[in-house]
Amino acid sequence: EQEKQDTNPKEPLPATSPKKKKKIYIDGVPMQQAARKEEDKNRPNTATIKSGVLKKTAGPATFAASYPGSGAKITWRLIRAITGIYTGDDHDHNGRVSAGHAVAVKTHYPSHAPPKLFEESEPLKRIEQAILLIRNPLNALPSFHNYIYEQLNGLMNHSTRAPVQAWVDWRNKHFEIEIGNWVNHTKWWIEHFPEKRLLLLPYEKLTSAQWGPETLQQVGHYLSRVHPLIRQSLVSDSQYKCIFELLVQDGHIPGEKERRKSHRQGGPRGEYPYTNVQLEYMIQTLVQLRDEYQQKFPELYQLLQQYLAEIVERKKQVEYLMRQ
Repeated sequence: EQEKQDTNPKEPLPATSPKKKKKIYIDGVPMQQAARKEEDKNRPNTATIKSGVLKKTAGPATFAASYPGSGAKITWRLIRAITGIYTGDDHDHNGRVSAGHAVAVKTHYPSHAPPKLFEESEPLKRIEQAILLIRNPLNALPSFHNYIYEQLNGLMNHSTRAPVQAWVDWRNKHFEIEIGNWVNHTKWWIEHFPEKRLLLLPYEKLTSAQWGPETLQQVGHYLSRVHPLIRQSLVSDSQYKCIFELLVQDGHIPGEKERRKSHRQGGPRGEYPYTNVQLEYMIQTLVQLRDEYQQKFPELYQLLQQYLAEIVERKKQVEYLMRQ
């Protein structure tokens, strides 16, 4: 969906001005630069990104697939920022996918989408590569439930973290089903898009201060494989860090009003709780998935090892509290 833009955006200062820094523009909207710390002197002082669409001749886009609650919103905003090209969705609500004007197609298929969605869509059939955005189910499930809670209570998307009791009630009814959906979603994309046509994108790396800019640059180069127009529209390598800091670390969403913040508020002070039994079930499920792809997809194997370590640590914490 196209973001509302400032109708009177200020023009950036001329490059010849020796005294004033250039303003940062994303989608034509001027951004105020945060005060720079001493260690950030070498950070680029400009990131000018033009909004636009691909020409119809650009051909198929790239799937941006994720289980709900895995960071799809920030991912497609980052994709739009680094390419200057709009995204679409698997239902083609904005018409950009069928028109060939989308750089990426957001989808939660097959976990939460009509079962015959891909069979009935010719534009989706033509897409030949995918990005699989993946997040530890330990955190993806509560994030997905936050979205459900917002919908049930008429709240703005990405505005509220659900109360603990609301999470517990939903968790106890849907836990095993959603863990199964998470696994099946991961397997579907791996099986339908071989490793050379699939970029595994861990949410944890994309949002990490240490790995985020480098991971975002990897996403940009992967997207550019589809068509030279995308490659030509990519920001320069020196701008990825700046864009990452603006959208991920600072949480700035260009062109959006205050009511549409990207960070949820409220909810528990710490993590949403699981029972010991549920954590053990999650561990056994991910161990089975890890072992299945140890040889076929080593990158996924290593990532699941990291996820399992986090879940095992959480289980130890629960067991410790149970003994008190």
